[in-house]
Amino acid sequence: MPKVEPYVPPGDYELPAIVGKHNAFILVACLGFAVLFSERGLYAHLADGQRTAPVAALAIGLAGLVVFLGFLASFYLPGRMMPEGDQTRWIPHTLNFLIGQLGIAVACVTISSTIALALYIYLVYPNLLAIAWLIRDGFLYLALGALIYQGFITFVRYLGFLYQTGGADKLKVISFELAATIFVVILGLYQYTVDLLQVLAARPDQGLLALHLTVRDIWLAVLVGIIFVWQIGRAGDH
Repeated sequence: MPKVEPYVPPGDYELPAIVGKHNAFILVACLGFAVLFSERGLYAHLADGQRTAPVAALAIGLAGLVVFLGFLASFYLPGRMMPEGDQTRWIPHTLNFLIGQLGIAVACVTISSTIALALYIYLVYPNLLAIAWLIRDGFLYLALGALIYQGFITFVRYLGFLYQTGGADKLKVISFELAATIFVVILGLYQYTVDLLQVLAARPDQGLLALHLTVRDIWLAVLVGIIFVWQIGRAGDH
């Protein structure tokens, strides 16, 4: 059976740019995740640290820098490794092209997050319980950066392309936004409930844990709010 190619009306199209047009958003996102990871490393050292303070400070600072650079690369590298200047590279298979760029971005986030996590594991080793909690939290931060942030960026860029070709269905866009919002809200409420139960059950000598969970949840809510406000604004530009 012959392969059916997607139909794209003839025209001069472009993929909406993120780098250059939304540099403030990129900077805020990279700094936000660097702070998120650094706070987790600081808590790991204060609560379960097995290394000296200077070593911990070096590891936490290095991890924050690696995360910042890794997230920064997730915005810049996809366009360098898969150039968009010649539209024959991504038309008619635009979504496949964007997914390829998404894979590069996810790889940048994953590699930098894994390096930061390895540094923090070194700080608490051989405390296996602390390592287990680090891995769980690291996966949560990775999912937020790789799937929600980069996923929404891919959606916004593809939507911008569809609006140019006249192929955007507003009902489907609204349905996607609604489904994404419900998913993130449910996930956020679950995470908040788990953390709240830990805070309520904390003993008087576990004030550091309660403070960490409270600060972490507030910062997670801020990061999620940033990407939601940004992507809704970009979707509404068209």
